[in-house]
Amino acid sequence: MQFAGRSFLCVNLVPQGPSYATVPNIHKQCPVVGAEAGATLVEGSNYIQQSFRYSPENKWKYESLPLQQFTC
Repeated sequence: MQFAGRSFLCVNLVPQGPSYATVPNIHKQCPVVGAEAGATLVEGSNYIQQSFRYSPENKWKYESLPLQQFTC
């Protein structure tokens, strides 16, 4: 899985703007699926699981799809 073990930097935290410059990051949220409150990084595994309901335990299902098409 290409997202496992990777972290992605969230560059836009909400709320943002001059009025919120003194608000600590713990009180802000990254607007990307899979982000945790107060975190400036999004874990790749969280993103892929929450966006596409993909989990490594089901990897065999996705890898066997091409084989299933040929055997039918």
